Amino acid sequence: MSGSNSNMSGFYAGTLFFTFCLFPSIRTVGAETDNRTPMYSPVVNGEALRGLSSVGSAESMGAGRMAFGFMSPWYKQQKGYLNTPNAGANLYTAAGAYSYGINSYVDLFASIAGFASSNYVNTNRSAGLGTIRTGAQGSLSFPRHAFLRMGGQTVLIGGTSRNQINTYRADGYNYFETRTGYDLMGKLLQTIQFGGEDWGFKAHLNEAGVVNISGKEAVLLLLGVGVQANLSFAVLGAEINSRTRLKSVSFGTDPLWFTPSLSIRSPNNMNAMAGVDISLSADRSGNKPRALEPYRVFGALAFSLDMTAQRRNAEFAEKGKAIKPVFMQILR
Repeated sequence: MSGSNSNMSGFYAGTLFFTFCLFPSIRTVGAETDNRTPMYSPVVNGEALRGLSSVGSAESMGAGRMAFGFMSPWYKQQKGYLNTPNAGANLYTAAGAYSYGINSYVDLFASIAGFASSNYVNTNRSAGLGTIRTGAQGSLSFPRHAFLRMGGQTVLIGGTSRNQINTYRADGYNYFETRTGYDLMGKLLQTIQFGGEDWGFKAHLNEAGVVNISGKEAVLLLLGVGVQANLSFAVLGAEINSRTRLKSVSFGTDPLWFTPSLSIRSPNNMNAMAGVDISLSADRSGNKPRALEPYRVFGALAFSLDMTAQRRNAEFAEKGKAIKPVFMQILR
């Protein structure tokens, strides 16, 4: 197992080194060089910010853009343990999220989750309110044509649930949706982009730490990497996420999952996403609970509205009118 941990640590360290040391001098090929709003709105994650289902993007939403998101996952407990729901239980969660770009670099967001179940017999709290989150994300100021984006995020996680679905270490797909304690999360984000929002490729890296405010629970380390291919109205995504204890890291047996997803975007600012979380976690020894069930499926809808799109498009059109006579003089 130590070899697996070493390999995972080396993978993330090598990825970060590649990002920060080798890429800064490269510029985007075919990126948008104007200020017009793209035809298709950005894909947003479970916090209604740019990104994929779990992995976030370092890109800001943009001044005046607001987004509403709704995500609903489901999985079936196939093998029950003392610290998990009973075998055969169906677990559902639903989360609504809202974000708003207060300027070109800072976004505010909030979300609320709930949970429900069927065939969940070893609890008297099979449904209820889940976790409430609120936070802010800031992005560094980079030239518009630069291929690299970097940012940070601070999140207050309000554990209002009365039933933490999984209680061993930080197990379970729904761990953060059904928190009973209060946590503070700090996250670093990096995004590499080639091309534009309509056609292009993006890679996202996330590194986060989660501290329990009461200090009674272990500090968690969260790592994620995701890639997305923007193909006009469709976006193909793939993510790998890890959640483990910082002082007793176990990448191999703690929650580790792979997520392929498909997003469909429309010109009317409405997006739809579907995907599946697939467990990559190995079974623990000694009949200890396994970190994740084999899979979880989810669907999501998002609506975003750019409040300043008309003004920016008009400004771009006026700029084009001013530049055109200059080019005509040169051609003459």
